[in-house]
Amino acid sequence: MNVPSRVSNRLILSLLLAVHRAGPIAVSDLATATGINDTAVSQALRLLRASGAVWADKDGRIVRYSLRDEEIGTLLDALTKAGDDRDRDQFR
Repeated sequence: MNVPSRVSNRLILSLLLAVHRAGPIAVSDLATATGINDTAVSQALRLLRASGAVWADKDGRIVRYSLRDEEIGTLLDALTKAGDDRDRDQFR
């Protein structure tokens, strides 16, 4: 996945995790879920779509985004688990 550096890794990761957890999700719902404004979410999703990480499904006037590849979901699950394990180890 080749995403330009002007979009932060944290933003991309937040959006990918939200899309993965929610399934097909609209821009406004992603903005609410991540606390990122609609414009930034739209711009990042446009880049993620161009890179092949997500796909868009138009439902009337609403566009819902989903992960394009199951392997991305598997990677996100592994990252989440690693973060949970690290957080748990911190409090031992």
